[in-house]
Amino acid sequence: MTPNLLHTAVITGLMFLGGGDVHATTPAAMVQPTAANRQDEYRLKARYVSLLPDHVTWPAACGPISRQLTIGVVGESSFGNHLNDLFVPGKPQSRRGRLIYIARNLRVIETCDVLFICESESERLYEILRMIKGRPILTIADSPDFARRGVMINLVTDRDRINLEVNLPAARLSELQVSPQVLKNAKIIE
Repeated sequence: MTPNLLHTAVITGLMFLGGGDVHATTPAAMVQPTAANRQDEYRLKARYVSLLPDHVTWPAACGPISRQLTIGVVGESSFGNHLNDLFVPGKPQSRRGRLIYIARNLRVIETCDVLFICESESERLYEILRMIKGRPILTIADSPDFARRGVMINLVTDRDRINLEVNLPAARLSELQVSPQVLKNAKIIE
């Protein structure tokens, strides 16, 4: 994928999330890089992971909206440094600060505000979701059928697009509210 096409894909896919100075609303889709450009695909997905929490409302008991969020990644991640690069101190990317870490031990996932579950965890998905059931932890993945299996937001690559699937019952169970702006651009899983 050429740099200009990548830039266009980021702008197109993130407009609906209010990324950067873009204020228009467009479908939640970005151009999918070729297999040779998997790095570009995960750069785009990292951007989604960084912005989606700003479009979710946590219960009041979780503390002030301005507090730093902890984003955990469990499993064999394809993100490389893309998530960390988004949260360089002083680099405005979102309304809240972020702390990223790789959860090598499942016991620490309960301390996350946002948990990205990698495809490598497919066999342990139900165990992971059971551990955090009812807790206000936004779960995000990018694996086939993960939204139907209980992940709240799934980034689904379909042909040349990255689309969102939102599992509303899973979000409600954790007392999280996904913004209408995201929902109108997503496939809803009931």
